[in-house]
Amino acid sequence: MEINRDSISKFDEGNMFAILADFHNQVEIGIDAGQSIEKRSYDFENVVIGDMGGSAISGDILRSYLKQVGYKKQIFVNREYTLPNWVNEKTLIVASSYSGNTEETLQAYNEAIKITKNIICFTTGGELESLAISNGHQIVKMQSGMMPRCALAMSFFSILTAFLHLDIVSKNMSEDIELAIKDTYYNLKKSS
Repeated sequence: MEINRDSISKFDEGNMFAILADFHNQVEIGIDAGQSIEKRSYDFENVVIGDMGGSAISGDILRSYLKQVGYKKQIFVNREYTLPNWVNEKTLIVASSYSGNTEETLQAYNEAIKITKNIICFTTGGELESLAISNGHQIVKMQSGMMPRCALAMSFFSILTAFLHLDIVSKNMSEDIELAIKDTYYNLKKSS
């Protein structure tokens, strides 16, 4: 059955159909964003991904996926204004906010800078980008122009690819993950 895009557009004011049909391109955009991060070494024992709403979903999926492929370090998705009380200088903080202005993420980031130097920010800009620049933290710049809840693939793949690029995940897992990324991208592209 052929889909009539003109009929859908009458009811789809947020352009959700086009965003979903373009899902495979988000995978590619996310991979490119994640690979753009400068190579640095992070000394850490656990990971906290600080995000809310749509951004938090990508953190949940990442945590679940990495656990399935044998990642041993704890990954915690934080949806609060404050960090868990066990966070210390050996925690890697991933501050993720599509807009860069998510109140909870910003407050947790400001708490994190007093505890650890291990901080990476994922955003399109906003206050988070400004803070990261002034504090010398790495930024993975995502493509703007979407509703945050629609940027799931871009968010997930940018973090996963950055983790690969920075050797945050071990070398023996890298090949499996890279193969999964390629398979996901090509299967989505083929089906669109």
